[in-house]
Amino acid sequence: MIYPHHLLPQYNYKNISYCDELEQCFLIRHTKTKDIYLEGTERIDPDKLNFQSDHLSDLSTNLLGIFQLEDIYIQVINNELVNLWYPNENIRQPKYGQDFIKNLERGYFIFHIKEIERLNSNVKLHEIGLTFKVLHTPTTCNFWHFSVRVFKNNIEVKDLDIRDKEKKQLWRTAKIQLIEIIFYSCFHNTSVKIKL
Repeated sequence: MIYPHHLLPQYNYKNISYCDELEQCFLIRHTKTKDIYLEGTERIDPDKLNFQSDHLSDLSTNLLGIFQLEDIYIQVINNELVNLWYPNENIRQPKYGQDFIKNLERGYFIFHIKEIERLNSNVKLHEIGLTFKVLHTPTTCNFWHFSVRVFKNNIEVKDLDIRDKEKKQLWRTAKIQLIEIIFYSCFHNTSVKIKL
C-alpha cells in the first residue's frame, strides 16, 4: 500500500491561518471502533468517544476536504512521523508496515469548526475563562492535521503555572462541554462533499 500523496506536506506549503472561511469547514476525528452510536440511532454515544481529558492539551483532528473519509483508516505507527512539520521542510514517503498500517476497525465522527467557536460563548466556560481554539498543526505525514486546544485567559492550559491536578480539572470541564457539542451536532454521513 502506498501512503496517500495528498496528505503529505509539500516543500512550498504554508501553514493555514485561522479565518472566517475555516469556520465553514469540518473536522474529522478517528475513534477506535465503528461502534460509537447509541443503539438504533445515528447519535454518538458520549461514552464511546475515545479521548481522555488531558488529550485536550492537543485533541488531534483532520480538516476534511483534501483529507478524505477513507484516510481515517491510515494509522501511523512510527511516532517520528507525527512530529510537527514546518514550511520549507523536506519530508520522506512513509512506508507501509514500517511507518503506517491500514486499520479498518476505526470509526470516526465529523463536526463543524463553527461548533467549536460556539463553545466559546458557553456561559459555564466563560465564567472560568476557558476557550477553545482550532489550530493548524501539520505533521510530517499529514498537512491536514488540526488541533483543538483549550485556553484559560488566552494561555494554553498545558502552559499554565498551576498544579497538574488543576489542569486536569480544567480539561475535564472542557471535555464535558466538547462532548456535548459533538453529541448534539456531529453527524456521520459518507456522502459529505466539502470544497476548500
